[in-house]
Amino acid sequence: MKYKVGDKIVNYFYEVGVILEVTNSKYLCLFGNRKDWLEEDDFEVINE
Repeated sequence: MKYKVGDKIVNYFYEVGVILEVTNSKYLCLFGNRKDWLEEDDFEVINE
């Protein structure tokens, strides 16, 4: 897994979120008050 819990991310809709949980090939991400399961190709990390 490339990414870890706590990484800040942005999805295709330019929503900023954070990774809450990492499983086999999926990431549970929080965008505001919405949680969503994403795959690695669905977002970019913006930890800066």
